[in-house]
Amino acid sequence: AGAPADLDQRLQTLAAQTGARVTGIADSWVFDGPSFGSDGAVLVRAPNIALAWDEPTSPTAAGATRYILEREFDLPVTVVRTSSLTSADLSHFQVLILPDGGNYENALGSSGVASLRGWVQRGGTLVTLGRASRLMADEDADLLASRRQDPS
Repeated sequence: AGAPADLDQRLQTLAAQTGARVTGIADSWVFDGPSFGSDGAVLVRAPNIALAWDEPTSPTAAGATRYILEREFDLPVTVVRTSSLTSADLSHFQVLILPDGGNYENALGSSGVASLRGWVQRGGTLVTLGRASRLMADEDADLLASRRQDPS
């Protein structure tokens, strides 16, 4: 009910553009969980994404990450200077990405790392790429239960 008359064509076009497989069904009634289109169905919205920019990020890594998210996935990205992450209000972002780069621990300092930890504990999703993942596994940062191991 309420579907546009050209829904079939729209779905075919989107499937062709994205490579998604579309499987038609004869009935919206399901035996387990909410039925399609019911008030119990959950609408999934695209997250608000922040991307660390400037030192210590690698410019090519930050640029490539932004390009992929904005151009390939059509997801808007807000760039935030890494130095401002210590005091930035991240509450309106669901995702923060730290691209590959240098020493985030030094760039953020202990107060910045504590601020990120608090944001994650309140439900934020922190994504680290490449060498930025060292921050996640750092014992002092306490952002991840895994720890880097000494290769010797």
